[in-house]
Amino acid sequence: MCLVGIQFDNMNRSRFFKKTRFNWKYILGEITLIFLGISLAIWFNNWNERVKLRNSEISVLKEIKSGLLADKVDLGKNLSSHRSGAAACDYLRDFYLGKNPGTPDSLSMNILLATLDATSLQNTAPYEYLKSKGIALIRDDSLRKEITHLYEYEYFELRAIEERFGPMQFYQNFADDVRKYLGPRMKYSTQNALEVLPRRLEDEFDVGFILLLRDIRILRNVASNKYEAQLKKIDLLVDHIEEYLTFVDP
Repeated sequence: MCLVGIQFDNMNRSRFFKKTRFNWKYILGEITLIFLGISLAIWFNNWNERVKLRNSEISVLKEIKSGLLADKVDLGKNLSSHRSGAAACDYLRDFYLGKNPGTPDSLSMNILLATLDATSLQNTAPYEYLKSKGIALIRDDSLRKEITHLYEYEYFELRAIEERFGPMQFYQNFADDVRKYLGPRMKYSTQNALEVLPRRLEDEFDVGFILLLRDIRILRNVASNKYEAQLKKIDLLVDHIEEYLTFVDP
């Protein structure tokens, strides 16, 4: 009975292994499909992230470009203000020396222009947004450095010159002195209107006033040169952004 039982058991085992023989081709095919599916999912996810980053980069660069074009308008106004202030110094000098008679309106206007302060108002919101996303969002190294240098250094220096550099505070530093020197050449008439008095031959010149006007003019020219250089740098950066966008945003 034991031998028969053993033989029967061996027969059952042989049948079992014959019935459960693995289809390795099918199994390998399934594994390959699973591997390809996972790889495709990872690739698509990475591709989707790259598309999102590229779109964010394009959007930020377009916002920075728009901000720079708006900044050009403000910088252009300040440049015009400094140029007008320098020209006003020449007008006031010539009036003081008796080289032009002057009129109440033109004299008042030129006093204002000579001592008018300028305020630097750059639009830094797009750059602040870029920093919040990470500067590395801009993939082009030279473009990224150019943007960072403009906002972190150039704009900072411009604000410092206009708002923190003492001699550039024209109204505070020079307005009272200009009026003090020119006051004797002006009076109110009986109609309460401002009149300009002609220069008399016996009136002496005060070199201090000429030097004062020269100082204002020099400072105005320094500021004008800075604004001119800044506008050129903005133009170069805008051109660089436009050129870059033609490749990443066809």
